Amino acid sequence: VRHEILVGAPAALFGAAGTAVWQGPLACIAAAALGAALGLYRTHPVAAPALAVVAAAALVPTGDLAPAPAILICANAFAAGRWTGVAVSVATAAALLAASLGAAIWADNADGWIVPSTSSRPARRT
Repeated sequence: VRHEILVGAPAALFGAAGTAVWQGPLACIAAAALGAALGLYRTHPVAAPALAVVAAAALVPTGDLAPAPAILICANAFAAGRWTGVAVSVATAAALLAASLGAAIWADNADGWIVPSTSSRPARRT
């Protein structure tokens, strides 16, 4: 059985099922694409990061990230660092980070756990 199926199918199922609890159908499809991208890194080291970045960008307008796509974004960043060249891995990590922060800011959750308080606004003195 091919590596793409052994890794990508369970990761896509994890992404879709884990997102269905928190968000709508568009987020489920994007999270499934994030999972499917994990299976493609060894055989398609340029297409997999592109798919992951597009899927993560599609999650931005859906609001705050559910736990499943957040985990898959981290896994894709790791896979890009492991299976692609330096330029592609750095660009992928930066784009995935931007998508994660963008989703938190879009959902007006810039004071949540995903956006450091130093980057969103000055701390309040009490």
